[in-house]
Amino acid sequence: MLNTIVDTGLLDVKLLEIYKKIVIRADALLDIFREEKGKRGDFTYKTIPQANKEPAEDSIRNATVFVSNVKTVMGMMN
Repeated sequence: MLNTIVDTGLLDVKLLEIYKKIVIRADALLDIFREEKGKRGDFTYKTIPQANKEPAEDSIRNATVFVSNVKTVMGMMN
C-alpha cells in the first residue's frame, strides 16, 4: 500500500525508506524483548529452591533477632 502511495508521488520515497528502517528496528527490539522476558521468567519461576535457601535463612535469623528485641522492649514497658 505504501509503495503505491509513493508511486503516485503523494508520499516522498525517503519517508518510505525511513518507515521500513523503523519497522526493521522495531521488530529487532521486540525480538530482544521477547528473549529477555523469557529469560526473566525462567530465572524467576524455574530457579531451583536451593538457590533461595540461604537468603531465606538470613531473613528468618534477622526476623528472630527483631522479634526478640521487640519482646524485650515491650517487657521493659510493663
